[in-house]
Amino acid sequence: MPSDEKRLKVKLILGEPLRYFVESSKEGEPDYLVDLSAYSGNGECNCKNFVIVKQKNIKTGKPLYSTHTRCKHIKRAVEYFANSTLKEISHEILKQKL
Repeated sequence: MPSDEKRLKVKLILGEPLRYFVESSKEGEPDYLVDLSAYSGNGECNCKNFVIVKQKNIKTGKPLYSTHTRCKHIKRAVEYFANSTLKEISHEILKQKL
């Protein structure tokens, strides 16, 4: 991530695994809803970039899990999910070793 790009905050939606609110990078705009279960795990977002560009790329056959099909909000939610999951797994492994 470029050093001048703000790290977007992510909030898990309780009771809805793989769904998150990811803050907008623009001041005063609402958070975006990201669903990581959509499109076979590629994810979807309600931001303009996803709806206008990325979703079209998915429908025209661009490769999933790429910059062609994921907006920055999806990428941030994926990063959050991966880090949270790795943290939980590592804690479980540590408990089993004790």
